[in-house]
Amino acid sequence: MYLLRLLPALLALLFSVGALANDPQRYVQAALISEQASVTPGSTVLVGLHMKIHPGWHTYWRNPGDSGIATTIEWTLPEGYKASDIQWPLPERHAVGPLMNYGYSGEVVLPVAITVPATASPGGTARIEAFATWLVCEAICIPEEDRLAIELPVAPTATPAPATADMFRQAREAQPKPSPWPAQYALDGQRVDIVFQAPGLDRNRVLDAYFFPYGETVLEHAAPQRLTIDAESLRLSTAKGTVQSFPETLEGLLVLEERL
Repeated sequence: MYLLRLLPALLALLFSVGALANDPQRYVQAALISEQASVTPGSTVLVGLHMKIHPGWHTYWRNPGDSGIATTIEWTLPEGYKASDIQWPLPERHAVGPLMNYGYSGEVVLPVAITVPATASPGGTARIEAFATWLVCEAICIPEEDRLAIELPVAPTATPAPATADMFRQAREAQPKPSPWPAQYALDGQRVDIVFQAPGLDRNRVLDAYFFPYGETVLEHAAPQRLTIDAESLRLSTAKGTVQSFPETLEGLLVLEERL
């Protein structure tokens, strides 16, 4: 997977909230987890929102696609501590009728980097609190939320947390990586061609490719993305979205499916 700096955009949210808002069943079991069992002054620790999603249901990526709402986290931290934005893992495509949504099913960890101030005192405890909200959908959508907390001792040296090591390893593997390829796009009426300069790419290894845009309205999410590869480049042709003024740059993820 590759990260392409190619776009900002407008928020266009369309979703159906089901009539089960009072149903006591939770469709997502959420918890805060830490990659370390303790933190050290002046360091950074990864804390993640761990979501176990009911079978057949899904939550949403930073760009939910044609419908849905991205998961949000509001932090309450000790003085001097800071939280990064969510480090969004690679999403899945979820086709729902004529719509295409982007999100997660099964289990996912949404990592966030928590910066510990150099003034943190060893021997104390850092209480990290989060108010998380998400939309979980199947045939209907249910808004859910939870208030979560984790307490980490402040110590002179960091201590790993073996119980969460595998979850954070998988979360890291699912993170996008910077693209080695320059990219540009061309707009022709309602068609958008995204071209990646990829000399030396072995076309016989590439089964398919898909571009996940960060902007919600720049591309028609449910439209096919037609792939062509030649000796110098990889091209995806698809349909323009509902955005009125197409941006100068695009941002998103290019995902390649390769033969093993």
